[in-house]
Amino acid sequence: MPRKHVRDLLAASPAAAQALALQERDRALLTLVRRRLPADAREHCISAGQTRDRLVLTFDSPAWATRTRFEARDIAESLGLCEAAVRARPAPPPRRRRQSRRPRVEPTAKVIANLLATAEVVRDPGLGDALKRLARHLCDGQSQD
Repeated sequence: MPRKHVRDLLAASPAAAQALALQERDRALLTLVRRRLPADAREHCISAGQTRDRLVLTFDSPAWATRTRFEARDIAESLGLCEAAVRARPAPPPRRRRQSRRPRVEPTAKVIANLLATAEVVRDPGLGDALKRLARHLCDGQSQD
């Protein structure tokens, strides 16, 4: 059976097909708008859309939105639209890794010896092997510090 592209599968749904068509229209509009913007502002325009007779441009920072606000009106008129709205949607701050609540405790030689001793006496060979791997991993971690 030949593979289908996700776009083909979504096009089968009328609502999804309409959303894809709007997305394609907005992508084409963004290309047109970027051509009309000054070169230094082009990469900062992250989306362009149209609602009725209004061009809606979104920039990646308030500074670029303010800087291009007046040019947006001229761009809207060149596209046959009456109004322009400029918005800013700054990128979200980078997510920081959540720190553990407890500080990491370094294993002692006694802990490693207990793991190896337990590995020798457990009846389950899989558990014994896992305990030996854990002890070996802990030993490797100690030697790198």
